[in-house]
Amino acid sequence: MLKIGGQRVPSSTLLLVLIDAVLIVLGVVVAIFLRFHDVRVIAHYFEGPGLYRIGLVALVSVIALYYNDLYVSRVISQKDELFLCLLQALGTACLAL
Repeated sequence: MLKIGGQRVPSSTLLLVLIDAVLIVLGVVVAIFLRFHDVRVIAHYFEGPGLYRIGLVALVSVIALYYNDLYVSRVISQKDELFLCLLQALGTACLAL
């Protein structure tokens, strides 16, 4: 277990957060490739502030998922509560971004 801010965080939660962050980054990268079909434009996008934007999207999204209790096993086992928490996290992330 890792301690963050004096609180113990289970390693399973850290693994889920890491997997979610990787999947969010991959989703944004795939969206960029689908949006811009030219390799030069894509390379130019990644040279500028594009990497910082992708990192910001991943960070805000993971924080929104974490604070809406989507890494708690009680929420995951109840499908209707999971759906509501997921919608709240998506709305929070969209508003923050």
